[in-house]
Amino acid sequence: MLKLIKQYFVDHDNDYIVYKKYYELFNELINFEYELMTFTGSKEDILDFSKSSMFLNNDPIEIICKHTIRTNCKPLSDEEVLLSENISNLIILENVVKQSLRISKFSGLLNAKAQDRETLEKYGLEEYFHGKYGKHNKKYNDCTIEEYCEYLKNDIINSNKVKSAVYHVWSNRYYFINYDCSHRLAVLNHLDIIYNQNILLDLELEERTLDKKCAKIIFENFVGIITVGKTYSLLSNLLKQNKVNVLLENITPMDDRLYILWIEKSNDKILSDIIKFTELLPSNMCYEISKELKKHIS
Repeated sequence: MLKLIKQYFVDHDNDYIVYKKYYELFNELINFEYELMTFTGSKEDILDFSKSSMFLNNDPIEIICKHTIRTNCKPLSDEEVLLSENISNLIILENVVKQSLRISKFSGLLNAKAQDRETLEKYGLEEYFHGKYGKHNKKYNDCTIEEYCEYLKNDIINSNKVKSAVYHVWSNRYYFINYDCSHRLAVLNHLDIIYNQNILLDLELEERTLDKKCAKIIFENFVGIITVGKTYSLLSNLLKQNKVNVLLENITPMDDRLYILWIEKSNDKILSDIIKFTELLPSNMCYEISKELKKHIS
């Protein structure tokens, strides 16, 4: 893949000017050992933006709001104030309502050990046939499907570990705010799909939407890259060496956490070339947030 990246710059400049001028820079970028991003709630699973995560906290918009954390103690510049204020106001809590929602309508959870919607469905299938909440458990031997669903549903509600849900208007995705019960929720989801049970849960629903004005300001003025500490450090150093300011800077990023690298948009050649380079990396190494915001400002 790295050979292809090198060839990209060669192919896009007939006289090799780009590659010659920035040889040392791109040699460092190409030979760097990038690390995969992990889910914010799990170190075992990989955060892959090529598909929708089933975790609430791994939505790209949620990530930039939660992980734009500045550790530099210098006074904020005007640009940093503008960026910070618009990130703070990007997600709007539209309303909170009590609502009955069908369980199969949900895309994911706050807490679970799984990677995506497909894993959740597989998880529910395996639990139903082989796990603690399985059809072979003696406790449920004499239950009909309807009785079994009602038992699990009441168990979930009475446990007080699934009290509410979140709806992302920008992605049309629902998430359970759960503190346990992922096994039971997965099984209920499976039964609802297979047996068309129309299982409803009465929950407090938070409807979250985007402030399009804030999204537009961020998109038009800044570039944000979601990555991990090691890559954040490399890109920050390279940018600063080339006199590009890193906004809301993190001084000592740790390798195993998510970070957002923020810089101003400009026509500077070195800046645009580094951004082009990161766009060629797999999205689970570097994810450029501008393309996510662009979807929601039209």
